[in-house]
Amino acid sequence: MSLYEQFFSETNKEYMYSLIGKIVNQKYSIDVLNDDSNYELFLSDMKDIFDNNDLDDISDINKLLLDRQVEKYKDK
Repeated sequence: MSLYEQFFSETNKEYMYSLIGKIVNQKYSIDVLNDDSNYELFLSDMKDIFDNNDLDDISDINKLLLDRQVEKYKDK
């Protein structure tokens, strides 16, 4: 399975969005998961990170996504 297929799989999307939601809720008391616009932002960040980084490991690219998303909610 290619990195693209792994990263954009429904399993990875659900896992990462849930993980981001839990971390943001714990750190900043923001409920990310109940706002559909947050999911659209998440998908946009996924595409941007995949297109603009030259990584070959799912863990590395997921870490970039996690860091970017958590940082965005820090500013809210």
